[in-house]
Amino acid sequence: MRLKSKKTQKNVIEHSEQIHVDLFVQKMNQINEILREQMILAQAYQKQFANVHRQHALKYAINDMI
Repeated sequence: MRLKSKKTQKNVIEHSEQIHVDLFVQKMNQINEILREQMILAQAYQKQFANVHRQHALKYAINDMI
């Protein structure tokens, strides 16, 4: 078995760390996308129930007595 040089070992460790960082970033992007979709659904759900009893605004013309 041949021992790797310290430089080679360092490169392997750096490469391994980069893979972990890339996987972490990818996972965080996936989570961000899921949360964004959930926020859109929650806003649509809230809008649906907030608008149930709303009425259209009255239209006024110049010289209307209010």
